[in-house]
Amino acid sequence: MSYCQNKSKAVVTAYFPDGTLKIVSTHPPVEISLQQYPSENFTHDMRSAIGEHFSKNVQDIVSTGGSWSPGLNKEYISCPTTTTIPVHSVYPDVSAQPLIISGNQVSGNFDSNYSDNLGTCSYQVSFKPDFVVTDITGEIFRKSIDTIPRCTVECEDNCPEGYLKCHSDDYPGYCCIPCEITKNRIEGLIASVKGLK
Repeated sequence: MSYCQNKSKAVVTAYFPDGTLKIVSTHPPVEISLQQYPSENFTHDMRSAIGEHFSKNVQDIVSTGGSWSPGLNKEYISCPTTTTIPVHSVYPDVSAQPLIISGNQVSGNFDSNYSDNLGTCSYQVSFKPDFVVTDITGEIFRKSIDTIPRCTVECEDNCPEGYLKCHSDDYPGYCCIPCEITKNRIEGLIASVKGLK
């Protein structure tokens, strides 16, 4: 959606879980969008610890198939995930841990001795979307996000879109009144006046 068309300034205030951020454009209109990324697949040879790096921040990883064996008695067990640890019925490995997501990396240490392992595990990785703000000069802000932030946009008259600027004797000399509420009140007053006839 486009904001502050034919204005000289736009201020986007984004309320992220880790704090509020103001993004200022002196070249409106501004566009606010969410850039989604397609998931990626990979298959891991279980003869080594999992250590995958991606160009984007990882949101989730799920197992899409495969199995592996610590090689001791050729018994195959399930692939590790972020919530499960592979457990061998005969030779449980106390060093095994679930997969860990950290930024753009997925890692997992699921065995104390990889050299005799057999099998592969396949995974699908989904990525966090990016919150993006652009103006006529191009991209002015980008952030990888977990949740979509609530945003307000103020144009050069210092009131957010959907608000009406009115004079005020108090600082800063104006106030912003929500258009929708004002419209509803005016329509209510009109209905009341018509009812007096």
